[in-house]
Amino acid sequence: MNPRIPTALIPMVEHYLSSLNQQLPSFLKAFYIVGSIALDEFNPQFSDVDFVALIDHRATHQETERLSQIHKDIERKHSRWKFSGMYLLEDEVGKYTGEVESLLGFHDGVLRLHHNFELNPVTWWILKNHGIPVGGPSPHELPITVDT
Repeated sequence: MNPRIPTALIPMVEHYLSSLNQQLPSFLKAFYIVGSIALDEFNPQFSDVDFVALIDHRATHQETERLSQIHKDIERKHSRWKFSGMYLLEDEVGKYTGEVESLLGFHDGVLRLHHNFELNPVTWWILKNHGIPVGGPSPHELPITVDT
């Protein structure tokens, strides 16, 4: 596990990745922690676990249901912190609102299709410059260009 991930969060992240690999083995291509954790500002009192997940293909209805169940199980067993993030195809990384038709996003305990979930320069800048790779290539290698 990447040493930049706070020790208290490792069991939750490992449980999530293990569940995903067992139940949807070819779905996830890469997984990155972004947000306050990536900026070394984790606060155990109120931080959530923001993520960007790169997926192999658009999720089918059955895969979406399974992914939703995985998230519910994680929240039930690791209720102190919450995941919040998005599932993107590799060619959608670095794009903005209006450039991506729809994507799966998990926020406030619900997995649903979104049309503009966190597709902004701040997310991409944090991912490219500070993202924590948990699986997949270094975020520096991702095809993201952020114009300051």
